[in-house]
Amino acid sequence: MPRGGRLTISTSLEHIDASGREKDLPPGDYMALSIMHSGVSHAGGSNQDSAVKLLADAVRGMMENANGMIRVSRIPQGTDINLLFPAIADVAPENADLGEFESATTGRTILILEDDDAVRLPAAEFLIMQGFKVLQASTGEEALNVVQRSRSQLELLITDVVMPKMSGPEIAAKLLEAHPDLKVLYMSGDVSSVKKGARLGQQRVLQKPFRLDRLNQEIRDLLGQ
Repeated sequence: MPRGGRLTISTSLEHIDASGREKDLPPGDYMALSIMHSGVSHAGGSNQDSAVKLLADAVRGMMENANGMIRVSRIPQGTDINLLFPAIADVAPENADLGEFESATTGRTILILEDDDAVRLPAAEFLIMQGFKVLQASTGEEALNVVQRSRSQLELLITDVVMPKMSGPEIAAKLLEAHPDLKVLYMSGDVSSVKKGARLGQQRVLQKPFRLDRLNQEIRDLLGQ
């Protein structure tokens, strides 16, 4: 917004019923993330409309995979973008022994290899909160250097399948030479090739975008928790 304005980010809980305007969404509760700006770009006019359309098209596929949707509307000066995600109840068992889980994860080392910060950083923060020691890298070369410098025993590699220069499987093969007991969890955003329960060789593949509770369950399965 080079000419100034206000950027507002807010969340709310919305209930969609069968008689509502959202015909493409099943009735139920949804979490809404609203991003609204009141500024006007230098482009303006049709160029600005095209930019908004490109943004909406880029996000729409991700939202459909998450069983949600994107709403884009123009306001007198700016744009209002709403992302609707299905609301879920607390997935933690009521009688979960959190202390036991913490003791089982504390100090165990995981490497997350992902060149997209929007995927890597939230996942890393989540796993740190679960008690894991988390190493991060955005390239294969960086991953090999990070592991070499670390004094911890690497137990799990979480990596995107498609990476620049070296693919996820190539990096995993190199790490397995030094860590033969290493478990590997692949991630992929290719909906056409990754289906529920799919495997890459003998390894698991987690389809992006994914929920953190799904990531948690995959890790516990691999590490025997």
